[in-house]
Amino acid sequence: MTKRSASCDIRTEAGVVRWRWRDGIGSFRGVPYASPPVGPRRFLPPERPPAWDGVRPTEEPGPAPMQPPSRAEVVMGPMDVPGYSEDCLTLNVWTPAPASGAQLPVLVWLHGGGYMFGAGSASWYDGSVMARRGGMVVVTVNYRLGALGYLYLPTSTGAGGPAANLGLQDQCMALEWVCDNIAAFGGDPARVTVAGQSAGGLSVVALHAMPRASGLFQRAIVWSSGLQLPAHTLDEATAVTDVFLAAAGIPHDSVDALLDLPADRILEAQEKTLLQAAVAVGGDPRLQPSSMAPFRPVVDGDVLPEDPVAAARRGAMDAGDLLIGVNAEEMGFVFAFDETFFEQDQLTVLAQVEATWGDEGLRVFESYTAREAGRTAPEVLCTLLSEEGAVPSIELAERRAAAGRPAYLAWFTWRSPAFGGRLGAAHTVELPFVFNNPENWTRSPMLAGADDEEVHELGSALQDAWIAFAATGIPAEGWPPYVPPERAAMAFGRSVDVISNPAPTRSATGLTFGTSA
Repeated sequence: MTKRSASCDIRTEAGVVRWRWRDGIGSFRGVPYASPPVGPRRFLPPERPPAWDGVRPTEEPGPAPMQPPSRAEVVMGPMDVPGYSEDCLTLNVWTPAPASGAQLPVLVWLHGGGYMFGAGSASWYDGSVMARRGGMVVVTVNYRLGALGYLYLPTSTGAGGPAANLGLQDQCMALEWVCDNIAAFGGDPARVTVAGQSAGGLSVVALHAMPRASGLFQRAIVWSSGLQLPAHTLDEATAVTDVFLAAAGIPHDSVDALLDLPADRILEAQEKTLLQAAVAVGGDPRLQPSSMAPFRPVVDGDVLPEDPVAAARRGAMDAGDLLIGVNAEEMGFVFAFDETFFEQDQLTVLAQVEATWGDEGLRVFESYTAREAGRTAPEVLCTLLSEEGAVPSIELAERRAAAGRPAYLAWFTWRSPAFGGRLGAAHTVELPFVFNNPENWTRSPMLAGADDEEVHELGSALQDAWIAFAATGIPAEGWPPYVPPERAAMAFGRSVDVISNPAPTRSATGLTFGTSA
């Protein structure tokens, strides 16, 4: 067994890395899992990292992927990262047993952020507590975002073919690195759980539809995954590319000029494309998830042969253990801090609903108004959107049950006191509890005013569920799988309890936003 001294060396396939031991955990930060995607490699698929001589220190995390400022910081707080760079394809490893032969379960984390924001290197996702409490190996990943990760280029920039789904390919490369190297860190490559939230959760869904990812993981956690957001078709992705190239001032017959475009110009064109996508949908773009993610996976026929959401509906996620997580008031993340939204009168809200979904939307809104007596029109709309957003996750659980491979459903109900209580059990609010490291979220408005003991107790409960699931495929004793007619879920709030039928089905409302029938 490795002596638990201040530091030690471990050999990976690319070279030796030196770890630091702190509070019973060995940490390795900023470990390259692919070659830097810079210069002529900007829009190329990831390749294995070049070998290095000597010992590579891993005391600091790698830089975050290139990205513009995010409105998410209003809710989550400022992201603590060492900087931003295109040379971002690194990962971080936390392990309680940095030695071969330990065969510990492994959890690989894919961060969210709408495919445009975030970083696995952010201190938010420090895996030391989970690794220590769970006796497991935790890996967090940086992957390319925005146009650099999800711009579809049908003409070559040196790849010999189209550039597509580079961010997903990065994630796949990171999982390959885990399979090839994690045993040296005490992990078991045959017990890998891939977990993600928001765009990270939808990435986990996409990995199930990627031939290259087959066999790279055995369990999955899909949280707040936005399953109502399908991948682009080729026509849709090409239309986004047209807008982006025009915004960047690059002619279609000069795509190679993108290789020399400064990164800040890439981000400027990306923001212009996002704005144009929002204008194109009409009405309030926040009511149309597709307008908020113009850069996302595309069904290119190679890397991604099929839409991940459609693949999940036909059974691509039926094998392997699955934990599905939903926050009860997801849309508070979008609206809670927007005073102008909550100042709207009922006529204004009705006009937006009609402009977006027509007469059927008005009928659904009226039914919710009757159910939510005493609440304002904006509050009712926020509830309606949150519940409808949960329907695809419920459908996935139903699909698994019908296939005889029931999933476990988690229902997060703890209400943040932030923004006068309007944030509630919103999108992302569960993250400080999953990683159980609230000290890394001290600048986050999400936890402002929260009771410290309550946060600690709920964090322990939710993290224990993730730990148990990664180790055994069962998140807790006494947690039934989701099976009709009980449709059990575990609610994580000010208490932790088994509940039944936690959300309306599609037939309960008659309308599902952003999804096909």
